Amino acid sequence: MIDRRKFKRRTTGDGDTPNRVLQDLEPGVSAPKPDRAKRVFARAKPSASEKDDVLPVPVADSANTRRVAARHAPSAADMSELDAKRRRIEELRREKARLADARKRREERARADEAARQAAEARREAEQRADASRLAEVRSAERARIEHELAEQARHEAALIAEERKAAEEALRLDRAPARSANDTLILSADDQVEPDFAAEEDWDEDFRDTAVTPGRADTAPAAPAVRRAAETDDLDDAVDGPWAELRSFAVDEAHLERNRLITAARNDLAHTAFDVLRTRLLQALRQNGWSRVAITSPSKDCGKTFSAANLAMSLARQENCRTVLLDFDMRRPSLAKVFGVKKPGPLGAMLRGEVAPEEHLRCMGANNIAVGRNLAFGFNDAVEPFASELLQDSTAARVLKDIEERFEADVLLFDMPPALYHDDVLAARNLFDGVLLIVGGGITKASEVKDVERRLGADTPLLGTVLNFSEGPGITRYSY
Repeated sequence: MIDRRKFKRRTTGDGDTPNRVLQDLEPGVSAPKPDRAKRVFARAKPSASEKDDVLPVPVADSANTRRVAARHAPSAADMSELDAKRRRIEELRREKARLADARKRREERARADEAARQAAEARREAEQRADASRLAEVRSAERARIEHELAEQARHEAALIAEERKAAEEALRLDRAPARSANDTLILSADDQVEPDFAAEEDWDEDFRDTAVTPGRADTAPAAPAVRRAAETDDLDDAVDGPWAELRSFAVDEAHLERNRLITAARNDLAHTAFDVLRTRLLQALRQNGWSRVAITSPSKDCGKTFSAANLAMSLARQENCRTVLLDFDMRRPSLAKVFGVKKPGPLGAMLRGEVAPEEHLRCMGANNIAVGRNLAFGFNDAVEPFASELLQDSTAARVLKDIEERFEADVLLFDMPPALYHDDVLAARNLFDGVLLIVGGGITKASEVKDVERRLGADTPLLGTVLNFSEGPGITRYSY
């Protein structure tokens, strides 16, 4: 039974949903909203003890019920609107389901992408660890190889040093030997020579190797002057006469020469034997061709050309009956006087212009303990010549040099020239010398620069030899200057 006390009696208004059951029971009673009605009916359900207390509801006749139902029946427009709302609700439900499904697919795809990214990151890390391990193995093998090569090089250098020391002792013994006669010559054979620092590098072209100056042979090479004994120092002043005796001398400071790396002066450095070998080979080449004038130059600066020229002149001075003149033709940057410690020697350009006689400008070394006498003359310079190339091309300079060569009976004239690729001085003085001795700086000069010098000098300029300074290969010793 329905407890009518739970319902509110009121007249049905517009917008109320008529309840046919209640209308049948009692006209004019409307039900609350559907969800509230459910709660109301749930609360209104009588218990077993209350069933007997509920009053019976009279049943109206069917005609009245039908009349009331017909009066409250929904119209066609209301039903159409209701159907449209239902359809809209269904569409919204389907859209909601579609969006939920799309969101689910996106989440699954994001999870799959994250898993793939993590897997790729793991593979990348594994590859990096493998690469690091391989790199460590390669470095370890390279380190072991380098250590082995260094050990082999150290053993090789030790053997070379021992061989060079033996050669130096032999050379010193020969210097101290009794004086040789004029016909008793000393020829360096291929077995007696020590590999000097001026040997060209192996990776250079054969055209630039020291081919013009070759080791002498006793049966083919002309006789070279005998090596002077160190005990003959007191008799050196008597070895020359004429214009040589008139030359002024300068004081010799052996400590200064040592500081300026004139290793052929005191001969304490084993590397002086390399210049002795260069001296002998140069004299052989000059005598074979009937030459006497040598230009010493380099492709660029700081290659040690002045160092080489000074040491070569000192080595030539120890040859009997070999008169040598060394001229500082690097008139753009003169430095020969500074090397020998001579102050205010005067401008060399004045002598080349004929303003000063050679006897007044040239100088010899004074009394010394290094076995160098008055057979070595120096043409120092203390003035920069802004027009050096023009001066060297002047016929007066050629006439002065010819006069020096004839009056002083010079066997060798050495010209300390400026770098060949910096100025045109070497080209300007081409008619003043017979051949070129090219000084190359190890680690400084490029092979292309040597080729440029050869192209600039031309095929008609003999290249007497190539001297390699700052050599890092096997040599007499390693030294800096």
